[in-house]
Amino acid sequence: MSPAAEDLEGIDAFAVELDEQLREAVRSPLDHIMLTEPQDTFLQLQHRECLLRGGNKIGKSLLLALHAIHTARGSHPYRQVASVPVRVLVVGESWEQMDGLLELLWELLPKHEIDPKVNYSQGAGFSGYKRPHIKFIRGPGKGSVIYFATYKQGAKRIAGGKYHLIILDEPPPDKVYGECLGRIGSPYFGDLRVNFTPTLDTHSEVEYLQKRVETGQCKEHQVSLNVNSVTPRGALIDIPWLSPEKIEAVLDSYLAVERPMREHGAWEPIRRGRYIDAFDERHWSTDYPPAGLNLVLMVAIDHGVKTGRQYAVLLACTEDGERIWFLDEAWQDKRTSSRQDAKNVIKMLARHGWTWRDVNMWVGDRAHGGDRYASAKSNADLMQGLSRELKMDASQLIALGLQIDTIYKARQSVSRGCRLLNDTFIENQALVMKEHHPVRGAGCPELRKAFLTWMGGKQDPAKDRVDAARYGVMTLVDQLVLYINRKQRGVVRMR
Repeated sequence: MSPAAEDLEGIDAFAVELDEQLREAVRSPLDHIMLTEPQDTFLQLQHRECLLRGGNKIGKSLLLALHAIHTARGSHPYRQVASVPVRVLVVGESWEQMDGLLELLWELLPKHEIDPKVNYSQGAGFSGYKRPHIKFIRGPGKGSVIYFATYKQGAKRIAGGKYHLIILDEPPPDKVYGECLGRIGSPYFGDLRVNFTPTLDTHSEVEYLQKRVETGQCKEHQVSLNVNSVTPRGALIDIPWLSPEKIEAVLDSYLAVERPMREHGAWEPIRRGRYIDAFDERHWSTDYPPAGLNLVLMVAIDHGVKTGRQYAVLLACTEDGERIWFLDEAWQDKRTSSRQDAKNVIKMLARHGWTWRDVNMWVGDRAHGGDRYASAKSNADLMQGLSRELKMDASQLIALGLQIDTIYKARQSVSRGCRLLNDTFIENQALVMKEHHPVRGAGCPELRKAFLTWMGGKQDPAKDRVDAARYGVMTLVDQLVLYINRKQRGVVRMR
């Protein structure tokens, strides 16, 4: 046989072997997972209570899925249970937030070992039982069960059960965490594993967990986002799932104030800078939308009962979504009733020659609970105020299209909204109107001041202004294209 023929035969044999390995990996994905060094180190931890704190995109959910399945099957490479069957509980903030972890669980599960009634649908979670769970009916984990719950269901949903392992996809409220610790005690003396990337929204809510780490009650494993943490080991060639260039691009997309959290899992954001750091005097303008331009109008509201804290901002966006103006603001430097808030919004629109009928989209904050000096504020209260001022039933206003949607606040709402705001200024898409516009008398001086000064303080009045602005921008980003395609209410044409 010639050398060339021998080479071809060797290549063919390698191709056949590689093809068989790929087929086997599809049949048994659990046995063919290649981990990064930081991932493998976390799996090896022998402490009962462990926290994986790290940057984004380092494979935290994969580790939790592996812990859950290996514990249920009694096949964990480093942490063995006394005997099978076992009980595992996986908990997250909501089914939507947990979906990435649930999808990984489904991909890694040996399907021939679990109850055939169990199925998974992206976005809908696991089905087959009224109370979602995965039951192993054959194989090494026969009899084991993986249960699911959410933080929204509260500590009562977890109370009563005992578990060999509890998986927490992001830290829960401290009361739920305490309940989980009680659920891994006698008779199983089980384990608890937590996955965590701090964010601007959550850093102040997990001080209890930071204290547990500092006092040695919880073992922490910190992992930064870098090439080493995204490179699986054990293949013929070690290839990272993110290149250095992509890692840097991901990190550059975050606010400067939150980058240490996103990159290293830092407990706290940078305190030295303002959040909306891309806004500058170039975006403080008298360039009012030109006449003849088709606009989508929005009123965005942040509720508050203390002096000057109720705030609404009027936004205008071009029909193609390429340009945004913060045109005007409605507030008073005193405590206000919902009817006064409605009157202020109506006056704001009137300054531009518009009425409530011209507004395409309304979005408001969740209800504010009030204090001992003032009653609560909510979108429903504002609707009643508008009803009284306009002398029309609220139901009639809703039927005619005036509906104040409540902003959806996901776990990372603040950081996402601030990033979107910053992006509009980085791209020079957004303008904030100056006070005392020569024609309209409009302007957003309070919003300008907030953009220039807000550094993340939750009690800072500037936050109310930024919140209203980000509610508006987030809603435009999430809904504007769909709204334009439907053309349900049309647009305002500038006069």
